Amino acid sequence: MVDTPLTRRKKMAKFRNIIVHQYERVDSQIVIAILKKHIDDFIYFKNAIVKYLQHTMQ
Repeated sequence: MVDTPLTRRKKMAKFRNIIVHQYERVDSQIVIAILKKHIDDFIYFKNAIVKYLQHTMQ
């Protein structure tokens, strides 16, 4: 499977769902490792959300 921006965003959504809905089962060391390895994806995702919200609130 090719790791494209779309597949990374799908993985991000899955990660978010686990954090939100199954947080009691989350290993904090795994979360830290994911954040360190994929911080650019988190920043991109955050910027996309901010841009969308700014556009829709005008």
